[in-house]
Amino acid sequence: MEEEQLYNIWKIFSTYISNKDLTSAIEDFLNYLYEYEICDINELKAHAEDWDEETDEVFLKCIKRFIKENELDLDYED
Repeated sequence: MEEEQLYNIWKIFSTYISNKDLTSAIEDFLNYLYEYEICDINELKAHAEDWDEETDEVFLKCIKRFIKENELDLDYED
């Protein structure tokens, strides 16, 4: 499955998640994708950044932290 499709699926699911649980849900989603090697997390992040006005800032914050914590991008700077 392409990163664009995965991000679109996430956008649909996220509309049903309360803001209180959103960060936890994003982390679970990213852990699942990473654990089962479903996609390149850096490519997913790049796709999310390309959405401009529709970019989910919470998603980007979580994915950047996930990449840093898992050392998936050694050039990461906050």
